[in-house]
Amino acid sequence: MGQWEISAQAFFAHVGGQIVWPRYSQFNTFQTDDSALWPGLTDQLQLPANQVIGQFTASYQFRPNWAVQFSVLGFESNGGGMVQVNNAIGFFVFGNQTFTYGQQIQSKWRHTYSRLGLVYDAIRICSAKVSVFADWVHVDDQIDVFCSTCGLGSSTFSKNIDATMVGLQFQKCLVAMCNGGTFSSDCKAGAIFLDNVEGWDVDLGGRYSIPLNAGGRWGYLKGGYRLVKLNKSESDFVFNNTLEGGFAEFGFIF
Repeated sequence: MGQWEISAQAFFAHVGGQIVWPRYSQFNTFQTDDSALWPGLTDQLQLPANQVIGQFTASYQFRPNWAVQFSVLGFESNGGGMVQVNNAIGFFVFGNQTFTYGQQIQSKWRHTYSRLGLVYDAIRICSAKVSVFADWVHVDDQIDVFCSTCGLGSSTFSKNIDATMVGLQFQKCLVAMCNGGTFSSDCKAGAIFLDNVEGWDVDLGGRYSIPLNAGGRWGYLKGGYRLVKLNKSESDFVFNNTLEGGFAEFGFIF
C-alpha cells in the first residue's frame, strides 16, 4: 500500500528581478545607459520587496523507492507610486508605453510556479536518504502597469514557462529523541532548463519529525532558507525574477 506526504509552506521571500520588454527599443539609438530598458520589479515598477508566499505540496509513494510529487506556489503582488529618477534616468519603457518622471503608476504581478514529477530514492538507509528527482515546471506570469495621469495608458506582460528540473535531495538524521522524534537535515537543489529558461530552486533546512501513532503516521515541522531564481530570454523580452528568504513548513505522512 502506498504512502502520502502532504505539506504547506510559508515562504518569507525577498523579491527581486528585472523585465526588458521590448528587448530592443528605439531608445537604443541614443540611450547609452540601458538601465531605462531594464525596469526593476521593486524599483521602477515599485512592487513590494517582501512577500509572504504560500506553497502546497503532495507526494505519493507508489513503490518502495518511487514517488510522484506535485507542488504549487503562487501570489499576487500590488504596488505603484510616482515614477522616480533611477540611475539619472527619469523614465522607463514597458511594452508599448513609456512612463516618465512624475507620472503616477499602479502595478500588479501575478505569479504561479507549479511542479509535477517523479522522485527516486537512490540511497535509503536507517539514518539517511539521497533522492533524485525530475520535474516538469510550469510558470505563469502576468504583470500589469497602469498610469492614471497619462491618458489612462497601460501595458500588460503575460508569458508562461514549460521547462524541466532535475535535482537531488539529501536527508540525514542528526538526533534521535526518547519520544521517538528525530531532528534531521533536509536539503534540496534543482536546476531548471529548456524553453529558453535558466534557473535554480534550492532549499537548506532542518526538520523535526514525530510519530503520531503506531500505524506509520508522522507529523513534522521544517524551517530554513530557500532560493528560487528564474531567467527567461526570448527575442522580444528578457524576464528574470528571484525569490529568496526563510521558510516555515509543516506536514503529515500517512
